[in-house]
Amino acid sequence: MTGTNSGAGSSAEDPVIIVGSGPCGAMAARELVRRSVYVTLLESGAGAPRGGLVRIGGHPVFRYVDDGPLRWDSGFAATNDPTTAWYRTLAGGGLSNYWTGAVPRFSPADFGSPTADEAHRWPLGYDDLAVYYERAEDAISVTASAESVPNLPANTVSKRVDLDEQWQPIAESAATYGHDVVPMPLAKGSPHMAVGRGTEFNSWHNIVNGLSKSPYFTLITNAHVQRLNWDAPSGRVASASYVDHSTGVEHEIHGTAFVIAAGAINSTKLLLASRSSDFPDGLGNTHDVLGRYLHDHPKDWWPLESSTALPLPAHPIYMTRSVHEDEFAASWTVGLALSRDRPKTYVGRAGTRFGVQVFGTMEPTPEHRVSLRDGQTDENGDPVLNIHFGYDQSTIDDMLATRQRFIDVFATAGVSARVETTGVSLTPGESVHYGGSIRMHESPEFGMVDKDCRLHAVQNVQVVDTSVFTTGPEKNPTLTAMAIAARAMETLRRS
Repeated sequence: MTGTNSGAGSSAEDPVIIVGSGPCGAMAARELVRRSVYVTLLESGAGAPRGGLVRIGGHPVFRYVDDGPLRWDSGFAATNDPTTAWYRTLAGGGLSNYWTGAVPRFSPADFGSPTADEAHRWPLGYDDLAVYYERAEDAISVTASAESVPNLPANTVSKRVDLDEQWQPIAESAATYGHDVVPMPLAKGSPHMAVGRGTEFNSWHNIVNGLSKSPYFTLITNAHVQRLNWDAPSGRVASASYVDHSTGVEHEIHGTAFVIAAGAINSTKLLLASRSSDFPDGLGNTHDVLGRYLHDHPKDWWPLESSTALPLPAHPIYMTRSVHEDEFAASWTVGLALSRDRPKTYVGRAGTRFGVQVFGTMEPTPEHRVSLRDGQTDENGDPVLNIHFGYDQSTIDDMLATRQRFIDVFATAGVSARVETTGVSLTPGESVHYGGSIRMHESPEFGMVDKDCRLHAVQNVQVVDTSVFTTGPEKNPTLTAMAIAARAMETLRRS
């Protein structure tokens, strides 16, 4: 078939169908194939974008990735904040072609508490994911500190990195406010590499390519999935319909189970478009929850001028959420303000100007949502989306307050610091961390999937990307989403 790249095997029974080859879909395929489960992976792109990376002694000396497939998509209606962004790429590996590689674990507190509002209670906790974090970290190779701090459990580390001792006074000052200062966990891989990709870890190159020789794995590229087909007599989804981008021909593929990992917006779009007489508002949407509770990280970046020279970070520095604050808080990542400063990090130079990125949090509400614009289609023949999303004034005020907290930490260490921007302008979606629109909850009143990522109303469909997050703690979500995907595949295999 045109646009198809298959493994050697075949199965007497229908395989598990996985939609999407980003980190979560790739992780799901890896876990099933390793346990001799037949998998067919459908990827809308023809392959990963062109790229190249050279690292010597842990330092990147060359990096290139073709950003042509990366879209700040205009094929949707922003019905609340007109600046809302939706980044996506129809390419092998998804957004892992462009990410920073930050992989902090969520802490136990990030999964909420028994006293949290009912709508914000995760149905699983840190202990449920601990072993699956290890499996995900085995796949990506983490460079980080080997020590746990209250709001950042230690990763399984492939290469250890420690905080420069000249940053210790800042760390000690931060501790008085309840923050910890540690190296940011990154998926960096080997200190020495010359590879045909633009990021140290890419799920297409690092996972999917390794599965291609397995008799249990089949990959179909150019396969743009448009709907899942519900079979009422059996009470299951029987097949998926996809269009081959290279030919324009529609195909139907049958499966025993379906695992959706197309990203928070595209996974939601697929379920909304999978309508039937039993599910007129989208597959499994029995309580009008599908598409609701959309959340994202408010993201701010600002240059900081310090009165005291400190080592320029060759590896980003991370200041965690305070132990004195609840789950709706912020974290800071300190790096370079100017890319031309990077060569200085190779020789341990100090500087006074840094770039600080802040991720905040927001409380998910049912009003923030993804929905379809009936009667309108995009260039792929898919329904056009409404994204009704934005930040309220309290979220903006909280992000502005994070600047003063950072300045106070420096001041307590005896260092004067100045933020070189005024005001704050937040672009919804800019962090590329959308989640929550197919959320996980014990009750179908508040969530679409259970703790095993299985749709409450459709037992042979699981969703395994950030769309299942119940809340969005202030951390980069990819590692936790991969761990959730690995855990879900364990339950699928057993069932």
